[in-house]
Amino acid sequence: MQYRSWWLYLTIAVIAVVVFAVIGAFTFFGYFWVSVDATHIGVETIEGRVTAVLPPGIHSNDARWADLTEVSLEQLPWCATDPEVITSDRQRLGFVVCGTVSRPGLGDLVEGTGETFYKVNNNENWTGYKQYYLNDGLLAGRYETKPTEDGKDTVYVITQAGLMDQLARQAMKVCVGARTFDTAVVGGSRDELRQCIDDNVSERAAAYGGLKVQNVTVPNVVLLPEVQQKFDDITQSRLDVELANQDALKEASLANQQLALESGKIRVEQGRIQELEKQKALTYDLERQALEAEKAVIEAQKANDLLTAQKDLEIALAQLEVERAQALAIIAKDEALATLYAQYPEYREMLIKLAWAASIKATDKLILPAGTDPMTILQPDGESGVDVVIPATP
Repeated sequence: MQYRSWWLYLTIAVIAVVVFAVIGAFTFFGYFWVSVDATHIGVETIEGRVTAVLPPGIHSNDARWADLTEVSLEQLPWCATDPEVITSDRQRLGFVVCGTVSRPGLGDLVEGTGETFYKVNNNENWTGYKQYYLNDGLLAGRYETKPTEDGKDTVYVITQAGLMDQLARQAMKVCVGARTFDTAVVGGSRDELRQCIDDNVSERAAAYGGLKVQNVTVPNVVLLPEVQQKFDDITQSRLDVELANQDALKEASLANQQLALESGKIRVEQGRIQELEKQKALTYDLERQALEAEKAVIEAQKANDLLTAQKDLEIALAQLEVERAQALAIIAKDEALATLYAQYPEYREMLIKLAWAASIKATDKLILPAGTDPMTILQPDGESGVDVVIPATP
């Protein structure tokens, strides 16, 4: 029995030695087939020094003392509360600021170096802010929400204060402390306060190894009882002033309405008179236009008559010229013959003889009175001559 116990202890010891040897070997000879999730990156270190930042996937490295650590890139929600922040006019206010924070990824490079935040500054970021890179609670903290007793609001309870709680509280003091109560709480000024806190806390978080802050809101502003009373008094005073202003505006409006009514009556009467005069002027103008139109018609008619007479005269003159030309054409031959006869009397005498000869046939007999001086001419066709006795003058 004692022999078996000895072998059992020996076996357990050997197995333990083998297990530790295997673990030591893997540690000594690097890492193998380590999976990096899609929402993470892998920070590779060799002997504690960052050598590479790897994307999601399966990675291995057999270098001695090589190690791979996953860093989550998810946006982590955070909230910070400060029950007493003093404004520049010494009013005490309580604030709740919430947002999200995420760690730098592969594309977030340090300006001017081309390196990620994990490798820059000789690993100072990795060694100095590793706790915030790896521990969500230390970075974003934890909080709970629960409704108030009347159910009209929400109470934020910080169960674990992280880095963002500290940075946001400091940003609240800076931004609220530079503003008065009105510019910190009332109306659109509250959004300006939110932007100030967003810028301030983002700048502070970036100094912690490139942390990124998004979605900053100021969901609650908590007023202390005495501040709430003063705020209510101010609000009531403003309401009273507004009511008085509204009453004054109402009276002024009624007066303006009465004035407008009387002015309207006067304008109506003036408009009626003006319209009457306008209609008279239009009537006179229409009559004038009618007379001018009638005058234009008469002038046009007269012009047409004158044009007709002118055209008739031109036609008559043209016809006269035509008739004159025809007459000249008729007498032109006679004038030419008269001129010819005047210039050549012997030719005229010959024509007379020919006329007489042509008028007498060969068988004709002429009886001349006794005592006349007849003359003999030849027949013009050249045939046998005929003695013809004719007077010397017709």
